[in-house]
Amino acid sequence: TVPFHGSTIAGEARELCGNSMSFHLLSASANELNGCLPARLTALGYHDIALHGMGGSMFSRSTWYRTIGFQEIWFNDRFRQQGLPDCMDAFVGTCDAAIADWIKRRLEVQSADPYFVHWMTLNSHLPLLVPSILPDGAPCLPALSLAPRTPLCSWYQLVANVHQSVSQLAMGALARPTIFVIVGDHAPPFVDTALRNRFSQTVVPYVLLLPRQENNSSSRILAHNTILPPEKAPQPSGQTR
Repeated sequence: TVPFHGSTIAGEARELCGNSMSFHLLSASANELNGCLPARLTALGYHDIALHGMGGSMFSRSTWYRTIGFQEIWFNDRFRQQGLPDCMDAFVGTCDAAIADWIKRRLEVQSADPYFVHWMTLNSHLPLLVPSILPDGAPCLPALSLAPRTPLCSWYQLVANVHQSVSQLAMGALARPTIFVIVGDHAPPFVDTALRNRFSQTVVPYVLLLPRQENNSSSRILAHNTILPPEKAPQPSGQTR
């Protein structure tokens, strides 16, 4: 787990810039943001890509994504031009599963430089449609303390759908060994107190998926924006968040 505070922007500031500036990220100067992860990885030879299913004007991402060093940015308008479908949730935007498949196709193609891909998912944002719009959502079983046709069931199905998409992506025939970092931005802010209390209000899950050869060759797992000097850094050839 990793400690969190605040909402989605605070989560992105934490993971991309290793700080707690939260919404100040939207107006911070280039000097304040010069230590963020994309710029640091660019210096190590990575090509940095940011993906989000909403429009770039939402929380000014089209501006500060550039400021912190992303070289390539994709929002809903570009995904639509590529034929990716929209999903009808709290925010209408590109379907998360479709973006996962887009990432898979991109990482299957050999490239001169390794990629760092930051993907901010969208579809599990509250409030949710009940029941979920997924035609084949994961079953909400009593063993998981989940009841069908409830807000928590819909949320679980949408999150499980993303996790399944990432699993399929990670097990694909990618052009390079790739490390996947899956981390929450904040606890789901259910209005119902009983539902909120089912989640920690201080930490969120943090999962690393390592290629088998990388996992066997190193006993250290580096997380939370730890970057080694180039001569000491492990050499996975791609990374996605």
